[in-house]
Amino acid sequence: MPTDCSNLAYRVHFFLVEGKVVQNMKVANIITAGAILMTMSGCAASPNAPQMPVVQETQQSQSYVASATVGDFLTFTLDPANKTFTYNDLTNSEQATLPLVETSTNVYGINDPSGNMVAAYQYPNYGLVVEAKKVGPDRDTVALNLALAKAPISIADVTSQPFNCLQLRTSQGGFEIGSATIDGQGNIKSSTYWPLGAASGDTSFHNGTFPASSVEADPSGNFLKITDEDDNVSYLFGGTSEFVIDRPDGTMLGFAKAATKDFDAVHAGTYQTNAYQKLGAANGQSTAETGVPGFDNGTVTVGTDGTVTFVNGQGQVVAQGTLVPVADDTAIYGGGFLSLQDPCFGLFTLHLTTAASQQDIFVSFGTQSIAFASLTTTLPQDPSNTYNYFYGIGVKQ
Repeated sequence: MPTDCSNLAYRVHFFLVEGKVVQNMKVANIITAGAILMTMSGCAASPNAPQMPVVQETQQSQSYVASATVGDFLTFTLDPANKTFTYNDLTNSEQATLPLVETSTNVYGINDPSGNMVAAYQYPNYGLVVEAKKVGPDRDTVALNLALAKAPISIADVTSQPFNCLQLRTSQGGFEIGSATIDGQGNIKSSTYWPLGAASGDTSFHNGTFPASSVEADPSGNFLKITDEDDNVSYLFGGTSEFVIDRPDGTMLGFAKAATKDFDAVHAGTYQTNAYQKLGAANGQSTAETGVPGFDNGTVTVGTDGTVTFVNGQGQVVAQGTLVPVADDTAIYGGGFLSLQDPCFGLFTLHLTTAASQQDIFVSFGTQSIAFASLTTTLPQDPSNTYNYFYGIGVKQ
């Protein structure tokens, strides 16, 4: 993690909690896609291997369904006993079985001659996060691959109940947050807030419906295929309270809403974190966003009163503050049509402002995990300013 608000590199772990990844996410119950925020500080991505939570090591082969945050849909099989990692990028029609090197418990380097798959972070029987450098439509994009252990799912598991969502991508400011609902035909109705739009004077709220022409279960039973009216295909996998939707433009994380808007002290503790970041980004209104992408690791400590402290991979404190429910943020919710249309119970925010910058962070919790996203912009605001963003997941130690 960097030492000022312009540089934070976090390596994400999607994790499955409660039998779902979390973000090292069935995103295990976090999902997490939502999002806790960490503050950005200024330094390039750390080459240090992330510290991993203490988990039981396994030598059993495990298969996963995954979404790259640039839009690729993949499957993975990690086999520690035979030291192999197999991936199948169904979007790009690429597949390979590659050698693994375990660098620490459940953390693996991947020996990929093509330079694509770099490293894997495993939560046995739950989830997997894989760092990749050559995914996306042009096979040249750095992205996180958020994977959940393969598990049966049906459209009935995820329909009708509104959920908080975190939409992740590798362009246009990296993310949106908000609320969505899926009906029995696969239509998705959403209300989201786009922090980069707000910072650049553009439209900051998006309300709409993504109509589906069909929804069908894959013969494996492990994911759903949703086709829209323009024949674009999305894939949904995970569980009833936390799931992932792989969309052509990125990844949507869906997670169940909390019963109330207030912070629950049950989430207090220390989380190991991993994330994707982009520094010095520009041209956020197009998909040709510039900037330097990377990964990093760190920790976030959460107090019983909702205070949070973010520490980067170099041990530096990069953000501190107290979480506020999105439902209480009048700039985001409660302003009629030009605001979120749902209070998003269980989703929190934190705004950190200096004379030269503003950082907007969003956070959500799973049973044993935390999801986060952050955008840092320059003040005074101007559409030509560069910006930094990151998003990721953490697992409670």
